[in-house]
Amino acid sequence: MKPYTDVMQVRLVPPRAIALAALALAVGSAPAAASMILAMDVPELTANAERVVVGEVMAVRSAWDRNHQRILTTVEVQVAEVWKGQMPPAGRITLVQPGGTAEGIEMRVHGMASFAAGERAVLFLRGGSSRPTAVVGMGQGKRGLTFEPASKRWMVDGGDRSAAVTFDRLGRPMDAGPAPSLPLDDLRRQVRALVVKP
Repeated sequence: MKPYTDVMQVRLVPPRAIALAALALAVGSAPAAASMILAMDVPELTANAERVVVGEVMAVRSAWDRNHQRILTTVEVQVAEVWKGQMPPAGRITLVQPGGTAEGIEMRVHGMASFAAGERAVLFLRGGSSRPTAVVGMGQGKRGLTFEPASKRWMVDGGDRSAAVTFDRLGRPMDAGPAPSLPLDDLRRQVRALVVKP
């Protein structure tokens, strides 16, 4: 898998000349317009994930890093199911990813997964113990859950593929387009079938 370009878009809220000058020094160069990552299907997400879980977002916090150069967002997730990997201690996982809002300054990475307290999702994750836990494939590895009253079942969305690309026969990048939503039970069966038992 090709590495993605980690590009932040910066917006000041409200605009301040001093903050803009400090931010320009911290970032070092003008941000590009977008990030790109290869599109990943469920087998690829599962293969690249060290842990696949279903959980509920309990809290989302953003703050500057120690050097006051980047804003990082910390997401606390209460795990309900584990499809790959082990149940985390106390059933909680802490994710860390670039971007967020702190002290009136917003840093955003195009295509990165976004989180809100109270939402439920299937998460394809890497990292843990010695390195921060993060979502695989940027927004592709976070699949939001919604309950469908008519069919009385949970549905899983296709994730955020706004930064995902595929390549045509000439090697030119093309937008990957959205992935289809599907019932939670179907995705659970698919992922569990892909997980190699030790």
